[in-house]
Amino acid sequence: MDTSAFAETMLQAIVNDMEFFLANSQPDVVLEFPFAASVGMVALVEGKDKARKFLETLPSVLPDVVLKNVRVTPFADPNAVLLEYDSDCPKAKNYKNQYITIMKFRDGKLTLFKEHFDTVEAKRALGGG
Repeated sequence: MDTSAFAETMLQAIVNDMEFFLANSQPDVVLEFPFAASVGMVALVEGKDKARKFLETLPSVLPDVVLKNVRVTPFADPNAVLLEYDSDCPKAKNYKNQYITIMKFRDGKLTLFKEHFDTVEAKRALGGG
């Protein structure tokens, strides 16, 4: 498996194809947002069922969000990558943010999606905190 290419596909799927994202995630997948709690957002989602419920909320929070300028850096571990990217979401108070995300895979499926983002911009555009 080309982990870097698959990670980029999974990144786009999180906002464009939830079923693909979930089908390619392990049952014990973890979605982690270490800084999210500081702006009143969910910081940890554990398991595929809870991931589905969380992902179902994204279109209402970030309608028509676009993830762009994606850069993928592989780790020494062939099952992990670092992604850097930007978002653009004019329908959510012109939300634009920058992200650093770690993805880990086991047996070709996602086990960890750990996303770090600018909480000041998130609070400005999305409220919370």
